[in-house]
Amino acid sequence: MTDKDDAQAAFLKAKALSRWEGEGGSLGRPAAVALDDEDMRVLARLGAAVLLEWAALPDSIREALVHSASTLHAERDATRIRRAIALFLNDHGDR
Repeated sequence: MTDKDDAQAAFLKAKALSRWEGEGGSLGRPAAVALDDEDMRVLARLGAAVLLEWAALPDSIREALVHSASTLHAERDATRIRRAIALFLNDHGDR
C-alpha cells in the first residue's frame, strides 16, 4: 500500500466514523469503524500539512475543503462547524 492509499484509507475511516457519530453514535461506545492512535497521527499530520499550505491553495480548493470538513460530521451542524473552522483559520491560518 502506498502513502496515498494509506491517507485515503485514513480519510475514509474518519468519514465513516464522523457519519456514524452524526447519526447518533458516540465515541464513548464501541464503533464499527474506530480510529487508532496511528490513524489519529496521520490525520493530525495531514491537517497540519493542509494548514501550512492553506494560503497557497486556490479559493475553489479551500472552499471544497471547508465544505467537506463542515458536512463530514453532520450537515445539521455545518453552519456551526464552518464558523469554528473560520475562527481556527483566523487564529492559526496564514503563518
